[in-house]
Amino acid sequence: MLRAIFFLGAAISLIVYFNDGKNLWLYVSISATAVFFYLVTKYQKFEALHAHFQELAQLNDEEIARQNLQLHQFDPGIEYVIKDHNYQDDLDILGEHSLFQLVNHAEIPASKKLLVQWLSFPAVKTEIESRQEAAIEIASKTDWYQDVTAAIRLALKKKKKNAPSIDTSDLIDWAKTEEYEKTLPKWQAWVLNIVTLVCIAAIITGFSPYQLIYLPAVLNGIYLGLVVKKLKIQTDKIDKAYYILHTYASALSKVESENFTSPRLQHLQGKLNDPIQASKAIKALSKLVQRNDGRANMIYATADLLFVLDAHLLNALIDWKRDYSQHIQEWLETVHEFECLISLGAFAKAHEQYPFPSITEGPEIQAKQLGHPLIPTDKVVSNDFHIGQGKNIHVITGSNMSGKSTFERTIGINLALAYLGAPVCAEKLSCGIFHLFTSMRTRDNLEESTSSFYAELKRIRQLLDLVAEGKNVFFLLDEILKGTNSGDRHLGAIALVKKLSKTNAVGLVSTHDIELGELNKELDSVENYSFNSDIIGDKIVFDYKLTPGVCRSFNASQLMKNMGITD
Repeated sequence: MLRAIFFLGAAISLIVYFNDGKNLWLYVSISATAVFFYLVTKYQKFEALHAHFQELAQLNDEEIARQNLQLHQFDPGIEYVIKDHNYQDDLDILGEHSLFQLVNHAEIPASKKLLVQWLSFPAVKTEIESRQEAAIEIASKTDWYQDVTAAIRLALKKKKKNAPSIDTSDLIDWAKTEEYEKTLPKWQAWVLNIVTLVCIAAIITGFSPYQLIYLPAVLNGIYLGLVVKKLKIQTDKIDKAYYILHTYASALSKVESENFTSPRLQHLQGKLNDPIQASKAIKALSKLVQRNDGRANMIYATADLLFVLDAHLLNALIDWKRDYSQHIQEWLETVHEFECLISLGAFAKAHEQYPFPSITEGPEIQAKQLGHPLIPTDKVVSNDFHIGQGKNIHVITGSNMSGKSTFERTIGINLALAYLGAPVCAEKLSCGIFHLFTSMRTRDNLEESTSSFYAELKRIRQLLDLVAEGKNVFFLLDEILKGTNSGDRHLGAIALVKKLSKTNAVGLVSTHDIELGELNKELDSVENYSFNSDIIGDKIVFDYKLTPGVCRSFNASQLMKNMGITD
């Protein structure tokens, strides 16, 4: 309302001035115009603040959704799936209702890709501990990390509708492309500018007729013919990159201004201020790209013909490259890493009851009250578990639906969290660093003409090849060789367990075949656990608790009876 009042006041005062001729009305009009522009600036700031608070409100609504495991609204990260990965599919790392949806708070695609890499490949001990320390500090800076995420989201929304998406690699490739030697000397553009100004001055002072302006226009037109092609080369891949550059600049300014105490965060922040401030450099580039994007209008074309604006833009881009191109990859990757660490910190803040695991040197796992982070807290059942002390094969027997597969996934997904540098769903966890491997959801593939049985054999071959490399392998095998008859399955499973028992690999084998439990009598490395159920009347009761020894109860016949399949 104030803007409207002062705008009308300025307009009316100007009209009165032209009719009345009194300077007072001119001064009133000028003053009202100044106030109008001041109010426009204030309004824009309030609008920006309002938009920022809206993003913060949305972020906190999403945190509540995550805590309630309502994950369908979040990016499942399917585009980052690695074919035949050691454990991505079986442990629900990506996809619907996945660990990625629960943990990820990154907005930039390259940051999401990096987080998936962290989730998919175990880091070394020092790296994990460094991430843990950074995550603990970030978790204590809730306002800061939410401000960073909100700023990035708002910047990403500046992408124009139907504009092509710009990948981070495009920016890095552009910065590495050198075309300096093919450019035109700067002095030429300035000489042409001086010629234009002299001609305009001559016309204004009446020294020459207005036709004189054609002289610089023709000279500039010829010169621009040489410039435009070179400008197109310089802006290739980044001509629509304003929104992504603005995104990085917003994130960088938030990171640069914060105080950190953990060595990793201080080191990352140091990359952004040495030898120059990264946010200012990226912001300068975003303005140049915006200038390039705004060239397609008549006002610019006219000014360009008079003052060779394209030549100055070309020179400014070249200067930027010369000064900053060697830093841009490091700056962008620093933002990606900060977004990943913010994801860890936000996950830790949202799950303050989760401890950070202790990473040990040896091949062991000691877990107390280990639970599955993707199961609601009122339904999850936690178990203690340990490996080590010479027992490297753990055979898990149990009845249908008793929790064998879920328990294997519980161990695997918590190890993935531990190796990520995040807290885990447990009362306590200490673990060595293993190369995780699973074979649980093998399925047929019509495109590759592969049966589920053959697909499982391929997974087992992958496991044996991994073990043969001499790495510390932790495997999770669920109902191995389920695609063949019971006799072959039994013989094949025994042979595989015996083969694995002779290696340094450790892991779990879940099965309905209780005869596998007899292997501990001939193999010292085999230990038996089980999940059991009780039949009370016509109901099957599960406690989902891990029990030492072979399973003592099975329920297939009762399940079929309950389903009306048998009498």
